[in-house]
Amino acid sequence: MSAEKNKKCPLCPPVERKTEWKHEDEICFICRCDDPKCGKFMIVLKRHGEPTEGELLYLQRVTWWFFPKRRWRGYRRKILSHWHEHIIDRKDI
Repeated sequence: MSAEKNKKCPLCPPVERKTEWKHEDEICFICRCDDPKCGKFMIVLKRHGEPTEGELLYLQRVTWWFFPKRRWRGYRRKILSHWHEHIIDRKDI
């Protein structure tokens, strides 16, 4: 992917931190969704594309570390090129 495309991507690092952040490492970050209708935290893979099986396990562990009583929503907007999931209370499933 060219640097020009990365500049236009709203989730490519460095991401402008408009909302609350919980975590960031070389693979992912957790921040609050900036959609006013949502406002949930989301976990985002830093690179474009789908996570590998190993990355998916890592993303689950990171989610459980910060949110032990929550899980992923199970769907996400398809308009972004980064894999991401919203983190919700288990009772909302």
